[in-house]
Amino acid sequence: MKKNWLTIIVIFLLAANIALLLTLLLRKDISAPDSQDPFRKNKSGHFFNNRANRFDEHIAEELKFNDKQREQLGLIASGFHHEKFSVIEKIKTVKGTYLENLATESANSGLLSELADSLGTLHATLIKLDHEFYKNIKSICTAEQAHKFDSLGKVHINKVKGENCRDDGRRQKSSGKNMPQ
Repeated sequence: MKKNWLTIIVIFLLAANIALLLTLLLRKDISAPDSQDPFRKNKSGHFFNNRANRFDEHIAEELKFNDKQREQLGLIASGFHHEKFSVIEKIKTVKGTYLENLATESANSGLLSELADSLGTLHATLIKLDHEFYKNIKSICTAEQAHKFDSLGKVHINKVKGENCRDDGRRQKSSGKNMPQ
C-alpha cells in the first residue's frame, strides 16, 4: 500500500516539474526579444529600459512635473539613456578584450595598460553623463522643485553609499545600536 502512494507522489511531482519547465521555457521565448534590446522605444519614440523608465517616472511624480516638464524629461532621459547604454556597451567590449589579453600567457603589459586607461576614461564618461543628466533635469525644474530634487539626490546617494557611510564614502564604525546583544 505504501509503495502505491509513493509511486503516485513521485509521478505527481514529476508531472509538476515538467509543467514548470515547459512554462519557463515558453515564457523565456516570448520575453526574450524585449529583454535583449537595451534600446527599446516607448510609445512616444523615446529610448528606455524598465529600470530607467521607472526612475524617470519616479522623478516626475515626486517633483509633480506638469505635462510640458514631463515631455522635456522624456527628451532628456531618452538622449541620456541612449548615450549611457552606448558607453556601457563600449565598456563591456573593452573589458572583454582586456580579460582575453590578460588570460594569454604572453600578455602585453603595454596593451593591458592602454585598455585599463580606456576603461577608466569610459567610466569617467559615465560619471559625466550622470552629472549632465541631473543638471539637465534640474534646469527644467521650478525653484521649489529644484530644492526638492536636491534633497531626493541626497537620499539616493545615502542609499547607494549605505547607512553607516561618511560623506566621502568610507565606512564609519558602527555605533552598535543595531548589533545583536
